Amino acid sequence: MKGQIIAIIVSAAAVLFASVPALAVFFPKMRANWKWRGTQEPVGRLSCAGFALSGLSFGAGALAHEFLPAIYGIVCWLGLMSGFVLAVVGGCRDGRAFRAAKGNQ
Repeated sequence: MKGQIIAIIVSAAAVLFASVPALAVFFPKMRANWKWRGTQEPVGRLSCAGFALSGLSFGAGALAHEFLPAIYGIVCWLGLMSGFVLAVVGGCRDGRAFRAAKGNQ
């Protein structure tokens, strides 16, 4: 019983924390001060979408894994992995755009 409560709290927190980058995709002022760690590169839309997709997939999959068929668990796992790939690709794209803009100044 105690383990189930902790699982519900963790998965609900994942959904809540993932909703912030999901909103930041559409509202750029939310991510105006977000930078990649160790650099001055701003976090872009594609990276925010990847973070949101992976966080929401993890949270939804963990929250409803007992009530849904196994195929939905596979779908959530694929969403988690594709969100991670999307965040990495977005980070590379953000870095290229930042270096190109810095070189033009």
